[in-house]
Amino acid sequence: MLLFKDTSIKQKLLRISLFTAGIALILSALSLTINEVIVFKKSLLNELTTQTEIIGTNCTAALTFSDAKAAKEILSALRANRNIEFALIYAKDGALFANYSQNGKKYDMSHPLQKEGYRFGMNYVVIYHDIILGNEVIGSIYIHSNLNTLYSNLFRHALVFLAAILLSLLRYICCPPDCRGL
Repeated sequence: MLLFKDTSIKQKLLRISLFTAGIALILSALSLTINEVIVFKKSLLNELTTQTEIIGTNCTAALTFSDAKAAKEILSALRANRNIEFALIYAKDGALFANYSQNGKKYDMSHPLQKEGYRFGMNYVVIYHDIILGNEVIGSIYIHSNLNTLYSNLFRHALVFLAAILLSLLRYICCPPDCRGL
C-alpha cells in the first residue's frame, strides 16, 4: 500500500489503470505466444509427415533391391529443409539401411526402431514413419529436426511485445501529470 500513500486520487487511478492495462497486455502476449507454439508445431508436424511419406514412397525400390546408395541419394533431398539435422532409413529387420545428415555433421545414429509416430523434445522433434509396399512394411524412416525456427519466431514475438509494453509505459514516464488527461 506504499504505492498509494500520500498520492492524489488522480495518481491512484492512473496507477491502477496502468497496472490493469499492463496485466491485460501481458496476458494477451502470453495467449498469442501459446497459440503461436501450437500452430507452429502442428504445421511442422504436417510438413515432416508429408516429407517422410514422400521419402518413404521413393525408397520402396531401394529397399526392395537393397540399394543403399539410391536410398542415401533420396534422403539427400532433405537438405532443402535446413531444420532437418539427420534422417535414417531402417530395413525391415531393423538394421540401419541409409542415413543423411545436414552438411555432413556427425550425429548419434543409434536410434532404436520405434512404432510410427512422433515426439517433441525441448529443442527437437522426431518422426517415425513406416515404409509400406503393397500391404507389407518393408522399412521405416526416422527424421530428426530442430526447433530453431520456432525459437527465432518466439524471440521476434517477444521483442514486439516488449516494444509494445515499453511504448505503453512511455506515455506514463515522459508526459507530465497535467497532460495525462485525468
